[in-house]
Amino acid sequence: MAYFYAMLLFLTGMPGAGKTYWLKHFASALQYQMTDLDHFIEQRQGCTIPELFQQGESYFRQVEKDALSTLIRTQQNTVIATGGGTPCQGNNLDLMKENGQTVYLEASVHELCRRLEQDVTARPLLGQLSFSERFGRLSEILSRRQHYYQQSDIIFHTETDNFADIIRQITTTPK
Repeated sequence: MAYFYAMLLFLTGMPGAGKTYWLKHFASALQYQMTDLDHFIEQRQGCTIPELFQQGESYFRQVEKDALSTLIRTQQNTVIATGGGTPCQGNNLDLMKENGQTVYLEASVHELCRRLEQDVTARPLLGQLSFSERFGRLSEILSRRQHYYQQSDIIFHTETDNFADIIRQITTTPK
């Protein structure tokens, strides 16, 4: 743990990658606070993410960028679960990497579909799709976002990697 110091840790990945699930585990293991960016936005705006998307994706992305900037300015020793598209917009990924470490929670498209099938919450970019429609849509989204996710400081293959190994990597990687 020679390099570990107060910081922000940003969890990135596709819908269904487990950002909200892993948020609790990372925060507990690191003894950090935790914030879900989508929940932070909903509390600030007084409406849901799907309601914000109804005003247009560009409007939502600006609200998301403002919320991310606020968290970066006001938080420390915090794990932040970002939205799936957060690192792919404007300079969000650069902001996250300049102010902390980024972890890409990677999962296969098949696994994402399986997880989302069990998730009854509304997803603005996925709607109520069948498994095969969801698979196609997620494959399309991932092909556009993969470039950004792969730039993360750490890649956590959620289906195969050992969580303790990822924590060791976080706490020993110089930033």
